[in-house]
Amino acid sequence: MATSNTLFAFIILILTTIVFVHADTNATITATLSSNTVFCTFLPPTPGEYIADSELTGIAFCTASTPGVVNVIPDGFVISANFAGDPSTYVQITGKMNPDAYQLHHDDEGGQYDSNGSPPDASCSGYEYFVNLVEPNDGNYCIRCCHNKKDCPTNESTEGCETVIPGIY
Repeated sequence: MATSNTLFAFIILILTTIVFVHADTNATITATLSSNTVFCTFLPPTPGEYIADSELTGIAFCTASTPGVVNVIPDGFVISANFAGDPSTYVQITGKMNPDAYQLHHDDEGGQYDSNGSPPDASCSGYEYFVNLVEPNDGNYCIRCCHNKKDCPTNESTEGCETVIPGIY
């Protein structure tokens, strides 16, 4: 009986570990957009990494007031954050950033994270699609979460934030 109890306890420990690791991984690849004070943007996992080089490894960084936040947006990174949209169609944040706050390179023309697999399995809570551009050379960042794919154009990344996600920067 002691052996079966030990085995049962071991199996529970393994399953708990798997669930915890899975939950933690999801938290790092799930963005939230609720307001100009509760939102996330994807960034490289390592300060100083080029955005395009991290499109497959990016993780969600969120404001400190975001529920369940795992990675907090670095102090001084957000210069402005402008929330817009209608939750029945899409919501977005557009704004200015200070690349130095995360050691991003001023010559980095940026890149795009999106629901097409950059990074794999990434998502925006409550929405099926998202597109997120980060442009250190221009100091712009933008993210939009959408119910309809047409509202989240993921095929225009070279056009930049101001074209892909019009708004106040």
